[in-house]
Formats: sequence, C-alpha cells, structure tokens
Amino acid sequence: MKYYLAVDGGGSKTLALITNDSLEILSLGNSGPSNYQSVGIEEAIKNIEDAILKAKKSINFNYVFTSACFSLAGINSGVDYKRMLKRIAEKHYASKIKIVHDGEAALHATTLGKKGIIVILGTGSLVAGYDEKGNYYRICDWGHILGDEGSAYRISIKVLSLILKGYDGRIPMPIIGYEIAKLIKIKSFDEIASYVYTDWKVKDIAKLASFIIGRAEKDRQIYEILREEADEISEGVKVISEKTKSKDVYLTGGIVNTIKNKIYIDLIKEMITSKLPDAKIKIVKMSSLLGAVVIAYKMDELNFDEKSLKLLKRNYRDFQKGLSIISWYH
Repeated sequence: MKYYLAVDGGGSKTLALITNDSLEILSLGNSGPSNYQSVGIEEAIKNIEDAILKAKKSINFNYVFTSACFSLAGINSGVDYKRMLKRIAEKHYASKIKIVHDGEAALHATTLGKKGIIVILGTGSLVAGYDEKGNYYRICDWGHILGDEGSAYRISIKVLSLILKGYDGRIPMPIIGYEIAKLIKIKSFDEIASYVYTDWKVKDIAKLASFIIGRAEKDRQIYEILREEADEISEGVKVISEKTKSKDVYLTGGIVNTIKNKIYIDLIKEMITSKLPDAKIKIVKMSSLLGAVVIAYKMDELNFDEKSLKLLKRNYRDFQKGLSIISWYH
C-alpha cells in the first residue's frame, strides 16, 4: 500500500489530506493560515506541520509518504519557492516532495493539467491558466499589499477607506459607514484604522466582503467599487487568454460559491464577456487540496484521468459527510 500527502495552505486555513493508492480518503487535518506572505514563514511552517500532525494522529499513521504535494498561497517568485521548499524538505515528510502555487493546484483539479483558465476569488484573488503545452501562467496574485484585485480583501479595504474619507470630511459619510460601524460594534469611525493596522488579520478584513456586496444593489458607491474590481478581473482573464489561447473560463472560490454574492459574480461575467465575447464561463466548486492530491499521484507516475478525478471527488464528499455526522453526534 502506498500513501500520499496533499497540503493546501492559504490565507485563512491549512488542510492536510492523507490518501492511498486506491484513492481512499484516510484522514484530514486542519490548522491556521500558511500563506507566509501574510503570517510569516515561521507561522506558516508551524501551521503546515500542525495540520499534518493532526491528520496523522487521527489514524495513528506512522509511514513515510510516497509523495507529497504542497499547494501554497504566497508562492509568488523563485525566492518564495526556495524558502518554503527548504523548510518543508527538512521535515522529511515524503520520498518525493513538490511545492506548487495554490492556483496551479486548483487549475489541476479543474482541467487535470489541460488548457483552460481559472479565476479564484476568495480572501485573495488569482487568474491563471495552462496552454496546450502545459505551461502555467498567472496574474493578480501578488498578495494583499501589491495585488489581489477583485478579492474579498480588496473590496473590504476599498470600502473601509471610503468610510474613513467620510469620517475626515473629504466626502459625505456613505451609508455603508453606519452599517459597518454597527456590524463591527465601534463607537467612533477612527477605530477602523486601529483594527486594520493592529487587531485584524487579512482574513478578518476579507470577512466583511459578503456583507458589503449584499448592499450593492441599493448603494451606488458600493456598486461602482464592485464594478471596478470586476473590471480588474476581466482584464486579467483577457491577458491569460492571450497567453494560453483558451477561452474556457472557470470561476471558483469563496466569493463565487456564495449565493448572496450573485450581483458581483454577474458583474464579473459581464465584464469578461465584454472583453472576450466567445468566452465559455462556468462556475465550479474547485478544491486546490484535491488538485494537490492529483499532482502527488502524478509524481508517482500513476495514471490519473477524468474517471479517477470523479472517484476522488466522490470519496472526498463522502469523507466530509462522515466528519459532519461525527461532529453532529459529539
């Protein structure tokens, strides 16, 4: 029996999944965020290790993995890759180790490495794609300071900035300001800056996005912010389409897969279609975690086709249902 490890580390959480060569899901561990651009390399490594240890302990696992794929957010350059690879390799988790950008893992879970474009909208954002030769291209994902256009974080920060402009008198106080103040229970608007700079993490700020998007239909200022961010995403799709020669676009992520964000997703579709009239847009529930499983299998030179992917997804759904039942009884 061979065993495989897949780790998905993002800005909100880290998941570690143990599978075998029959595509059975054996265990799942979770911990805090491991995007080292946001939390630092020490915290990222600690959370990765914690998630793996939890997965191992739940089934008393004492074997060496045949291969392990680490799907990580924040791997934006060769420097990032070398830093994380060095630290992860020191742990000797598997005979073969591979680190990929989480966008590539997500794309793999959707196209199995074939030509196509994926748009991930969650805490951060990403537009990425494979061309016919399997070359991987990505844009937007330069972290919450330099990039993440169209993301939950970017939308939230823009609105918080708008509120502070209202507070200091540059513009009339927007209606959303009073609603946000009530939501986060502050007495004065200047407390927003204190929370953003000292108390809140990136994921905490991003959590405001769905509340904000829900106000867009009746608030023109919010609607225009969403339109600007949707335009940024559509421009990214256009660039990746030119690089990959693909017009198959898959939308996914926390924002996309939440029904109450429909007005924003419709804007994104509209913007993409305006720049790529022939685009075939499909909303999918993707898992970069399962993409990491696929890559781990391929590292062992195992054949992995559409049938295998369906089996993996079904096994993972069944496993999650089992966890839900256990949680309910406890």
